[in-house]
Amino acid sequence: GQAGTEQPFSKAILSHLGGRERYGVEIVPYFDSTDHLVFNDSIVGVPGVTWTNWPDEYIHSSDDDLWQIDRTQLQRNAFTVAAVAVYLANAGPAEVPALVSQVASGAARRLDGALQTSIHLIAAASPDRRPAAYFDAQNLVTTSVWREALAIDSVRAFSASETKVSSLITELKRWVEGRQPGLLADIGKFYKVLTGTDPPAAPDAAALSAKEQEMAKKIPELGATAADYIHKREDLEPVEGLHTLMRFEVLNFVDGHRSYLDIYRAVRAEAQSAGAWYYGEVSPEKVAATLDGAVQAGMLKVRVQ
Repeated sequence: GQAGTEQPFSKAILSHLGGRERYGVEIVPYFDSTDHLVFNDSIVGVPGVTWTNWPDEYIHSSDDDLWQIDRTQLQRNAFTVAAVAVYLANAGPAEVPALVSQVASGAARRLDGALQTSIHLIAAASPDRRPAAYFDAQNLVTTSVWREALAIDSVRAFSASETKVSSLITELKRWVEGRQPGLLADIGKFYKVLTGTDPPAAPDAAALSAKEQEMAKKIPELGATAADYIHKREDLEPVEGLHTLMRFEVLNFVDGHRSYLDIYRAVRAEAQSAGAWYYGEVSPEKVAATLDGAVQAGMLKVRVQ
């Protein structure tokens, strides 16, 4: 208003009997403790998100009722869910430039965050653990770039066969993928500044641990119908020390092409994106035990290459 421009918003979304607190939104990338889980399960494969107000002090208690819900927050949730649904339901080629630009700009921000996390991994490691932390940092960046490129590519669902729009998506995807060499170079420069030595060379297959070499040869794939898979998963024993969300992600990465080792690296990067305090430690042994358990349960089958 002081700039002499029209106010960009209509009126605030407030319920007469609701609160007046701000609508504090934080995106949590991996979350399975609500009903959208059934969509995100790889056996179903429908991308899903959830709006969750937290903490909820009364959830699943005798006081869990409508009168415990802040009506303002409920109204805001309903509005934003409806707005997203209406936008995506009506989106077509004309909306793709704005949509894919939003995804790409978010990708740039998240990749900068991955670089920040990678540098922290190296800096926080003890001197004898820094080479391993350096490889973790590389893995986090490459996995992040791969994920963001897939996110941009997913916008093709709205472009049909529009050549010009498809070309825009392709170019932005290349732009994101083109950031990987620079990010990896930045990690290497930081390692050298911190340690005074050149970063270690990437390990070849012979340098893998015995466990990692074994995991590289095993390719898990679906071994049951969707109904049987879900039913048998109920009896899958948890692996001690592996966060339940990360166990969910281990199973979700099974596609008949990725090896045990590929899955371990992808899930380790996911866990490290927030930190061990949030998603726990992901080790080769824990991932292998989870996949072996799913094979024994009849959910998966495995071939050795």
